[in-house]
Amino acid sequence: MIKSCFFAIALFIGIGLSAQESEVFKFPTEAELITAISCSQEQDQNACTNSLIESRIKSILEKYQRKIKRDTLKFSVELSVNPNGEIKKKRFFFALKNDAVKKKINELLDNALSQESFHVTHYNDGIYPSSHKFNYRFLLQSKSKAIKSLPVAETYSGGIVQLIPLFPNSPRRGDELDRQGFQENMQNHIRKHFRYPAKALERGIQGVVYMIFTIDKRGRVTNLKMQSPHPVLSTEAKRIISLLPVFQPGIQDGKLAEVPYSIPISFRLY
Repeated sequence: MIKSCFFAIALFIGIGLSAQESEVFKFPTEAELITAISCSQEQDQNACTNSLIESRIKSILEKYQRKIKRDTLKFSVELSVNPNGEIKKKRFFFALKNDAVKKKINELLDNALSQESFHVTHYNDGIYPSSHKFNYRFLLQSKSKAIKSLPVAETYSGGIVQLIPLFPNSPRRGDELDRQGFQENMQNHIRKHFRYPAKALERGIQGVVYMIFTIDKRGRVTNLKMQSPHPVLSTEAKRIISLLPVFQPGIQDGKLAEVPYSIPISFRLY
């Protein structure tokens, strides 16, 4: 399974210039740490912020400790922050078999952190959100409701700016507009090159071809994998993808990055 990075796009239904590494606009790691406003008067704001988030998690886990049924639990909180320092997205990573409990913990922590105010130190003047991750490990003691914090190798990592790949000659306009433009260009590419296979028309073959590929550090499409209801459909889908241009590569934390994408192409007879 390919690790998710940036985002996956779904489409239902040009050859460009190769982007050289020296031509790519790179962001530096711009943020030292995201800090809670309520910690602004503390001598060590970073430690205060970390403790604040940790305490919110522990108080929620204490309510569900008996249902978790684990001795230790790794827990990560990832916050996406816009150029104004506002949290636009929150993601929580922890492994539980009980989906109902996991969903409830997600909801409660989302609500708890939504009530906090944060800001980012040393934020760049760009137009892209940055990602900030807090890592924790807890000991869940079965005979007591108390939850003990355990040491982790890296408590915090942050200041990471992620830029998605773009079609050739597409300007960078900010995260949401970049994603919107990429999808529009991909849709136009599929419409332009789409041909319903003659054999599929004759035999009434239809269905969805699910495709996963990687845009590598040079902007090239690699590692194409497909799941298709019929070989004749997969051949046409592969042809469409083979005609994609060389993209402007994705960037993560100022470095060129490989980015996986998932695209279902639908073949329907009406």
